[in-house]
Amino acid sequence: MNNFVVFLKKELKEFVKTWKLLILFALFIVNSFMSPILYHYMPKLLELSGLPGAAEQFDMSLPQYYTQYYGNQFQAGFLALIFITCLAVVREKQKGTAILTLTKNISRPTFVLAKFVAYVIWYTVVYVISSAAFVAVIKFLLNEGITKYAIASFGLFYLLGLMFAAGAIFSSCVGKNTLFSCLFGFVVYIVVFILAAIPYVNKFTPAMLLDNSISALSGNYDNLVIPIITTTGCTILFIVLGIVSFKKQEL
Repeated sequence: MNNFVVFLKKELKEFVKTWKLLILFALFIVNSFMSPILYHYMPKLLELSGLPGAAEQFDMSLPQYYTQYYGNQFQAGFLALIFITCLAVVREKQKGTAILTLTKNISRPTFVLAKFVAYVIWYTVVYVISSAAFVAVIKFLLNEGITKYAIASFGLFYLLGLMFAAGAIFSSCVGKNTLFSCLFGFVVYIVVFILAAIPYVNKFTPAMLLDNSISALSGNYDNLVIPIITTTGCTILFIVLGIVSFKKQEL
């Protein structure tokens, strides 16, 4: 346990020293401000452009603001999280620092778990700050405060990012180079993206959490248990497979 804590602290510091935290924070926080602001003023911009009836087609209800926000974070924030996390293990293998670390009484499972936990901690920090920024903007634009349903909504969407981080760690463990790891992590993302568009199938997969995050805003928690179970199961499975794969590799 002491070795895990020591290595975890090192990884947390390394994340701050590099460009990773800056990029992750920048993308999440920019979406937090730009997504609701652009959506709020888009009808007025369309009116100024002279397009007849275009502004009336916009649904300006609160759930639509969250839909736009989650959509942008899914496309930009989560992709950044995936690509950054995909570098966690494979870069150490390529540079030869992984084998050096393992000679310092750090086991391979500890190595992978500490990497994952460190990245998840910073993802959580960035996610909380960006979510708070989004709530502040919504309060300013619509005078709508945060509710327990909104907190549940943020929590469900957070789980999806957690699964992507685990998938990226797995990709980083199995990959022999950064390109392969990033492509493998991107495949996991694309699969979830495709599943979200398939009726009757998506409700049994992690993809359903995209819809659940919106429906939770109105207190609707139908069809929620199975997606949470599959998302949690995939997260654990990715971590276990990553550890098993890393343990079998020759560094």
